[in-house]
Amino acid sequence: MKYLHKLAALALVTLGFTACNDAEDPFRYADHVYPEKMELGYYTAQYNASSKYEYAAVLTLDAQGDTVLYTYRVGKQGRVDEGLVRTLVTTGDVNYDPAIGVLTATSAAADNYYEEDAALTIATMLDGTRFAYECKYGKTSETAMFVRNTTAMPGVEGHWTAANADGSKTLDFTFGDLKVAGSPAASLTVGDGEATAYSYVQDGANVTMTNEAGATITLSYNDKFQLWATVDGEQYLLSRCTSEPEPEQFLPLYEGELTISAQTLDGDGPLFGSIQKMQTTLYQSDKDPSRYVLAPYIDNADGALFTVNDDLIIEIDKQNTGLEVDGYGAVYITGINVAGYQNNFPNNESHYDPAKMTFYFDVFYHCGDVGQKLWLGLYEDTFKVTAEATSKKPYTMKKSFTPQASRPALNLNPSLNLLKK
Repeated sequence: MKYLHKLAALALVTLGFTACNDAEDPFRYADHVYPEKMELGYYTAQYNASSKYEYAAVLTLDAQGDTVLYTYRVGKQGRVDEGLVRTLVTTGDVNYDPAIGVLTATSAAADNYYEEDAALTIATMLDGTRFAYECKYGKTSETAMFVRNTTAMPGVEGHWTAANADGSKTLDFTFGDLKVAGSPAASLTVGDGEATAYSYVQDGANVTMTNEAGATITLSYNDKFQLWATVDGEQYLLSRCTSEPEPEQFLPLYEGELTISAQTLDGDGPLFGSIQKMQTTLYQSDKDPSRYVLAPYIDNADGALFTVNDDLIIEIDKQNTGLEVDGYGAVYITGINVAGYQNNFPNNESHYDPAKMTFYFDVFYHCGDVGQKLWLGLYEDTFKVTAEATSKKPYTMKKSFTPQASRPALNLNPSLNLLKK
């Protein structure tokens, strides 16, 4: 079982390009001269530190002649997003330091695919032909080793905005992913008008769009890697837009057995009158490897969301179980540390035990908010991994869950001394 790299929130390996350019001996490469400017162009991955995507970057100019950096990625073969192109960052906040051969750029959370502030670095290696790329956002670092691609031109997949020379006319272009079956071809929107469908082909630097009426639009990259369109005899410079982020998806990892509220942390009996067991699946976030979901969880088809840190400690916020207590409403669980009961049970902490391949959830069962309505008690749920997930279908957790109105009231263990608030 490959739990070590799947279940712990491990840091991604970075390329350490600063150490390459600023060596331990500060005088060793003192006479090395880097280019005064980083050359405009198309940079593609020689190899990737990440196994999920192929990364690329385009360094070009905007209409004012200022430097612009685009970065994007393509899903690798065999992934659920195989061939899908996502523009990650488009930024004009670009600087280059010729003393160390390093280009830096930043992008605010509202302006990029990651929805987090991003810091990008492209460092020129000493051989002058390779470039170490790193993008840091949140707790994540994506890295690759780039080379300047002189045999191909950037693809146009994605969304672009365009303006004519004086900015009086605007266009919107959308190009589908040609490698993805069923992807829409292309569309053009003029100002606030309706989108017109086109097919398109790209041949090197040139793109030709054709609509059903046979009308054509030509686009072409120039030697500055700017993409220009000719529409009704007028020139438009295109600007690449970052892709809209997809909803967070959880990828299936393991199947196993969930044991629900077998006994309280004080050793009292089970909440439901008998030990409850169910088969469920563990999923991991495709955006944040520290986030997991058990789905289903009791009667909540959306599952229970929790995080696992580097020390394998679990934190679980208020979750809906999908059950109800007559007169009190929905039953929730909250981790005892989140609910404020960790001092009552200092030796109890939700965690993952890799030796036993078991997750331990020390949780507070309650109706309403913590400390209100009905206190059902502090319990330890467990999830024992039994096999790798057989299904590879991603799972998108809904933003909210509403218990079925027709569900009968929960039959609680009558021997428990429940504290009503």
